[in-house]
Amino acid sequence: MSLFMYFTIDKIRVKSGLDNPWDPFDRAMELFQTFSLSTLEAFQPNPNESHWWARQGFSLQNAPEDGTTFKANNAWVAVRDPQITFALPEYTMNKDRISRFRLDVHHWESDAGKATELVRLAFNDATLRQMAKAWEGAKGDEKKAAASLEKFLKGSWDDLMKRLPSLATTAAPGVVAGAQLGPVLDLIFEYVRANGTDYLEAHRMVFETKGTGDSMNWRVVTPSNEAPVWIPGEGIQVQDEEIRADGGKIRYDVRYKFRCLD
Repeated sequence: MSLFMYFTIDKIRVKSGLDNPWDPFDRAMELFQTFSLSTLEAFQPNPNESHWWARQGFSLQNAPEDGTTFKANNAWVAVRDPQITFALPEYTMNKDRISRFRLDVHHWESDAGKATELVRLAFNDATLRQMAKAWEGAKGDEKKAAASLEKFLKGSWDDLMKRLPSLATTAAPGVVAGAQLGPVLDLIFEYVRANGTDYLEAHRMVFETKGTGDSMNWRVVTPSNEAPVWIPGEGIQVQDEEIRADGGKIRYDVRYKFRCLD
């Protein structure tokens, strides 16, 4: 038996927005998102499970240089982008085994030039795979690892741009490494935040599973650390969260949808 998890931004509702200088009348914003998903240290570590797993991706609509246009009219707009699907490891169904995954969703406003493209180029598995090697070679030296990231992105720009759609497939395999990948994900984010487009805010959620022996219960802990009831097997959890940026001048709601599929 195999179980799959499906995560997506289902809808967005803009309550107030800042206008771009070249668009002075309709207060439209071009928004896009990136995400990283990774295993967290298990509550009950198993010596036979010494690897770490992670994935990165981005919203595909109007990629690579733009986002989805929204106006501040307080109306829900269907998005369903990005879409994240991944197969759960078999150990998540082991009886009473609790497993945890970290999901970070970053929200950006598209900018002029190549800044938006840079963000998407950094948030894919090819970059993550390269950075996992660089992090190991740098032995945790963040400056050396960041320099390796910059060199890789500049040297691989044309190739990555051609491959960008395939790098964001919904069933991408992710990256497996012997060392924890959380610091690598954080380093990539900090680099593009400093060098990329306009950053708004992030939502960090923790996906938890508890094995039953032949299936599992699951839930997604919200950014405010509220833990909903466990959902047995196939099911859906919907979560609304707010983005607030520029001193509250930008405010919009994001509806996340999480599904377990057999």
